[in-house]
Amino acid sequence: MNSKKIVRFLTLITFMVAMLTGFAFTANAAGTGETVDQSSEVSDDSSRESSDDPVVSDDESDPAVPLSAEIDKQGEDVQTKKDFVVTVNAVGGTGEYKYTYMYMRNYGSLVSVAQNVDKNTYTYKFDTAGTYLIVVNVTDSDGAYTQVSEKVNVYDKLSDNGTKLNNTAVKIGGKIIAKSSFKGGVEPYTYRYSYKKENGAWVVASDFSKHDSYTYTFPKAAAYYTIRVTVKDARGNTLSKNINAAVTNPTGKSLSQSKSKISATNVALGGSIKTTAAVTGGTAPYKYYVSYRSGTGDWIKADEHYKYENTTVFNMPKKAGKYTVRIGVKDYTGKYIGKTFTVNVKTLSLNNTKTNITTAKIKQNVTLTAKTQYNYGKVQYRYSYHKSGKSWTYAGSYTSSSKHSFKFSAAGTYYVRVQAKDSAGKVISKQFKITVKQLNISGSKVSSSLLKAGSKTKLTAKTSYASGTAKYRYSYHKEGKSWTYSGGYTTASTHNFKFNGNGVYYVRVQVKDGTGKVLAKQFKINVYNKKTSTTRIYTTLQKSAGWKYASVSGIPKNTKVNVIKQSGNWYMVRYKKTVGYIYNRVFGGGLNYSVISKSTLPTIADDIIFTYGKSIPNLYNYVNSMSYSNASNGSLEDLCVYILKYRRGACYQRAALLYYLLDRAGFQTVRINDGIDKYTGGSPHNWCMVKTSSGWKHIDPTPVIGLGKMYLVNDARIAPYFSWNRNKYPKAP
Repeated sequence: MNSKKIVRFLTLITFMVAMLTGFAFTANAAGTGETVDQSSEVSDDSSRESSDDPVVSDDESDPAVPLSAEIDKQGEDVQTKKDFVVTVNAVGGTGEYKYTYMYMRNYGSLVSVAQNVDKNTYTYKFDTAGTYLIVVNVTDSDGAYTQVSEKVNVYDKLSDNGTKLNNTAVKIGGKIIAKSSFKGGVEPYTYRYSYKKENGAWVVASDFSKHDSYTYTFPKAAAYYTIRVTVKDARGNTLSKNINAAVTNPTGKSLSQSKSKISATNVALGGSIKTTAAVTGGTAPYKYYVSYRSGTGDWIKADEHYKYENTTVFNMPKKAGKYTVRIGVKDYTGKYIGKTFTVNVKTLSLNNTKTNITTAKIKQNVTLTAKTQYNYGKVQYRYSYHKSGKSWTYAGSYTSSSKHSFKFSAAGTYYVRVQAKDSAGKVISKQFKITVKQLNISGSKVSSSLLKAGSKTKLTAKTSYASGTAKYRYSYHKEGKSWTYSGGYTTASTHNFKFNGNGVYYVRVQVKDGTGKVLAKQFKINVYNKKTSTTRIYTTLQKSAGWKYASVSGIPKNTKVNVIKQSGNWYMVRYKKTVGYIYNRVFGGGLNYSVISKSTLPTIADDIIFTYGKSIPNLYNYVNSMSYSNASNGSLEDLCVYILKYRRGACYQRAALLYYLLDRAGFQTVRINDGIDKYTGGSPHNWCMVKTSSGWKHIDPTPVIGLGKMYLVNDARIAPYFSWNRNKYPKAP
């Protein structure tokens, strides 16, 4: 028998023995892990050659170690079209082995895939499922031969075979039936049914069981769902199929999103925007999308179109401008509705930046707090200051601190500034004017500057802009004497002075602050012994300038009053609980007009106002009653003193006195001292203007030719008789 016949004979004998004894294999279907046992019997249909001649080798001497081999493979099962590596381990013989790799499928023919190769490994790949026998022939260098074989199960991957739903859309309350159909893998199969709402979490409705169908009942709310059917074969491999479905709710109303909203209409470059769609009507469920554009440009998608979530968060462009943001909605039937919003993308702003104060003491902290809006990324700040007229002084380089304090050691006008820079490189600044003031005691005062002997006056020192702790020192002196100190500097801001003798005294406070600055303020105090009782006090006609109190009337005869302040014959008094002012002849002791002077002019004028009445006609008639005589011009006070002293005067004196009385009585008055009398050939003339309830009017206490008496007339009435600089004086319509 030749060598080829011997090889074929041994191969058939080996395969037949394997088939007759039976073998178990595992078919691993795609995605499964279940084992299915099958047995196959192979009958021997081949004829055997018989011979009485023994099989002999070329080498008549037996080898020390007979040639033998075994197959090492990666498991018993392999999926179709997957690599399956076989390694042959040969021992004995004379070495330098050659390998021939073959396989046989389902009792079929023996197929050779590699012959007489040197490598002891080979990678099989099977396209068709079935039971395979891997056969390897091993030959050594002397021609000695052995054959080994191993079985392997080849299976197809699990795949869908028409799994479906009876309906992909039902109204609220409806049911959906899932019918499973899969192939491949290794039977038997088990099935699991699950679902999820839109992009929610998966919910297992029925875990693995033999049931190949399931009826889903969903929550009673319109929504999109994903239904999942999962199969598991006998080897534990799994495969899932997802099918989309919907539970709908036709409302019968028009689709609307009137309550949809946007998180902000002003954002920084690249700032985040959140849109929230609120939809009613149409047929639920809905799908949403958001887009935006600049001007009339193309719409830019802000997120995936037509998604399930009704909220979208996205970043606006890194370019300032006005944008339109649109929320689009489709219901289940495909009906669409959109809503738009205007969003302003803004650059870095310091609008809310501020200082804690704008008027400061010396060495007082001025804190600048920077607050940015619409900044892109992180912001850094740089601070500087300058005194008016000087250059900027920087407090340092850019820093992350949004607050900085300045302190100035000298009074003056300063400017403080912050510069802000964001991650986009945008730099803006904002500055503030700071007025630094030094120690001031202008608000200090005494409780009374007119004292009855033995009573007290209280000096209250009021400071402003004192740096550090203010301290006070008090002193006094009688007119013509030197200062007497009440002690050293103290923190007490008030001090009482008491004078027992008549006369004029001066009280003083000296204030010193933490910078060493010293200021002083003094007050004149009149001390008297007279009793403050009267025979009769009348209602006043006007108040003295600066006295912001009401007049006091109805004080009974011989009533004692407390005099607070005096100005001429005017007295500020306290009567019961009322503080007010009176004009009192008894206090004044009577007036003599013939000895009038500039210093007594205010007192005489007050007496005239009291005597003749505080009214325009009364004071006009008083001046008009004076005799007319030529007199020289002069200052206002000189003109008034002249006419009151001599009871006569020209237009200069008459106009001056009327102006003085009206002004002191509280009327708005001007004196025209550059007028021209047309009837006298252009000679100068003086008169007055007074503001009445009907506006400004001309009034002249000197009768003139042609016009006669000029009393509260307008411009047109006197224009034919007089000329004056109309741009200089009020208009009298």
